[in-house]
Amino acid sequence: MIAQQIKPQFSYCADACYLMRNQIILSAYKMIAKKYQQTQLNLILFGSQTDMQSVQSILYKMNLDKQVVIRSQIASAELEAIYKSSLGLLIPLNPASQLDVARFSQKIAEYLATGRPIITSDVGEIPYYFKNRENAMVVDYTPAAYADAMSELVDNPDWASRIGKCGYDVGRKYFDCRKNGKRIIAFWENI
Repeated sequence: MIAQQIKPQFSYCADACYLMRNQIILSAYKMIAKKYQQTQLNLILFGSQTDMQSVQSILYKMNLDKQVVIRSQIASAELEAIYKSSLGLLIPLNPASQLDVARFSQKIAEYLATGRPIITSDVGEIPYYFKNRENAMVVDYTPAAYADAMSELVDNPDWASRIGKCGYDVGRKYFDCRKNGKRIIAFWENI
């Protein structure tokens, strides 16, 4: 892992339609933006032009259009650079959503590979791999809890990097495709 300049920014990658239905990140960031005006939220979004315009409209109504940057259709290298330079990477999982409870988002592994801390909720498989404030920020599914976690990372960037490193180690241990690929091959060979 190559060290990169950490900026006072948070990043979230999702479908624009999902963000519109589930605005916890925007509500949390609105709290952060008041306290830390130098921060930025990167929304790496995909979706229809109509959905992208709707997100812009929501940001304008929330008075966040100056501190939230929407990016889409960016190269992998640029996406990785955004992630690696972020104080934290956001992956809100809703305990009331059967989809979030039943799945393990690939986005988690993608985020962990960058060595930056994730902020997520104690949903589904999360408690089997992550401990709050050790290898991730695992918080209640409320805007206030997400904002508090973001605030802690802003106030303690070195600690944020340590959490990110521990999260990276979890990713290497459990989610490395090369290790898991070898395990699958060995399994099939022993059947």
